[in-house]
Amino acid sequence: MVRYQNILVPIDFSAPSDAAFAHATGLAGQSGGRLHLLHVVTEPFLVDAWGRDALPTRRSRVMA
Repeated sequence: MVRYQNILVPIDFSAPSDAAFAHATGLAGQSGGRLHLLHVVTEPFLVDAWGRDALPTRRSRVMA
């Protein structure tokens, strides 16, 4: 039997992700390995009607 020490499981809360998590949990239980969960979140990206960045940008203040 293969003994896994570390198991990385990507999580996105979908049905296939849940199945991968269940499988990885079983493998970790059988081999005494550790589970490491990974969930990546992207920042929202907004553009205006002309395709320019619609989020406010930081502008430096000019002191008089």
